[in-house]
Amino acid sequence: MVTMCRILFRSPLNLSVERLVDCSVSSKEFMQGMQSAHKAKSCKSTLQRMPISESMKDKLRKARFYLGTIKEIFKCSNKGLLVMVALPSSYKEICHSNVKPRVTRNLKVLTEIFNFSHAAH
Repeated sequence: MVTMCRILFRSPLNLSVERLVDCSVSSKEFMQGMQSAHKAKSCKSTLQRMPISESMKDKLRKARFYLGTIKEIFKCSNKGLLVMVALPSSYKEICHSNVKPRVTRNLKVLTEIFNFSHAAH
């Protein structure tokens, strides 16, 4: 905290107190942001073994699919996993055309996810 005060108030950055107050976030918001970033990073690392591209892993992470989630869905239904990944995120969007899937509709990627889940199960 002392170092932060030195940087903000004694450095040659020329920051006004008003600007610092306007652009500041509460410590609670800061901690929530740090925790969610840490969780996202740790969950992404669970997908590292999957034989898919980093961008697909990012899409899975953004859709909140982690290795544990994928295994749980696969245990219930192997087709359910493919449905969850390939369909849109909202049930209302299913009948509309030009709607993005939750992650992907690419058959090669879906096959890799299915095969990985089958091997992990």
